[in-house]
Amino acid sequence: MIEELKEKVLQGHPVTQTEMKAVASHPHDEALYRAAEEITKRCASKVFDMCSIINAKSGRCPEDCKWCAQSAHYRTNIQTYGIIPTHE
Repeated sequence: MIEELKEKVLQGHPVTQTEMKAVASHPHDEALYRAAEEITKRCASKVFDMCSIINAKSGRCPEDCKWCAQSAHYRTNIQTYGIIPTHE
């Protein structure tokens, strides 16, 4: 079953809900892992876009969110700074 579904996916055909349920209830064995690896290697891009997220400003937020280190209502000892320049 796993080999047939792998070939179906590699040929670009959709997998039915019944087939998905069968795979989900299939015992986790090497055939399933090998099929998933082959599909990933053949279908997924080998190039990815790396990016990072930075705070535009840090700390002194006027909201009172008890769980957030950015709130000005609590002493959290984070580094605080105002809006950073656009080029940064």
